[in-house]
Amino acid sequence: MNCPKCGYSDEDEDVHLPKSDLKDYSIKRDYYQPIDALDVKKTSQTWEAFVKCDSNYGIKIRFYRWKKEKNTVEWKVSGANFDVDGWDIDKIKRFLEKR
Repeated sequence: MNCPKCGYSDEDEDVHLPKSDLKDYSIKRDYYQPIDALDVKKTSQTWEAFVKCDSNYGIKIRFYRWKKEKNTVEWKVSGANFDVDGWDIDKIKRFLEKR
């Protein structure tokens, strides 16, 4: 998929996508160790990301959503922390390419 607005090309071998420092992702490190990540949305109070993790069950791709209450510094999981390994990415790409 190529994007004329941002210049993204799926022919690029090494894609540099927005992400935060891996130590900042608030995940259960007893179970998951972050390897890489993609920040989908990050504001002062909401953070959504795909996080590639090493786990006791192998490499997992997980989706997280965190919220931060006003006047706090801690991000807390907000209803979304699940594996997306079973998602059909090709089907999602076809959907996104539809006009």
